Amino acid sequence: MARFVLSISLVVLLFGITLGEQIRPTPFVIRPTPLIHRCPAAKQKWRYCGGERYDRVAEFCCDGVKLAKEPFKRCCGKRLYDIESEGCRNGFVFGKEKRCRGRTYDPKDSFCHRCQVFFHNEFVYCDGSLYPKTSRKQI
Repeated sequence: MARFVLSISLVVLLFGITLGEQIRPTPFVIRPTPLIHRCPAAKQKWRYCGGERYDRVAEFCCDGVKLAKEPFKRCCGKRLYDIESEGCRNGFVFGKEKRCRGRTYDPKDSFCHRCQVFFHNEFVYCDGSLYPKTSRKQI
């Protein structure tokens, strides 16, 4: 049996040499891919931001800078801005003035409904209707 295996191995080796081919294992090559943020195996809960791993649920990646998510904030360039009181154009933040029937108000503590300013701590606006927080009666 050992002679048979040795004979087969010798035949394969000689056959490869006579054909001018070398029998080698195929090398493992890592090729760069344009889809660097995508992994075909499974959906990742994280991605890369500026070369570092970040949590897409808890953090923003703003032009390669990791920033903690905050309510009503979005990326503008490398920083966050308040979407209610500020605007963003080409990576620059600017202030937005909110007006209601000629009166300026701060959208963080109040809102405009039918040309009148209401405070968030006193009223709730839901599906086109206004409700006082102290009762269930619709205004």
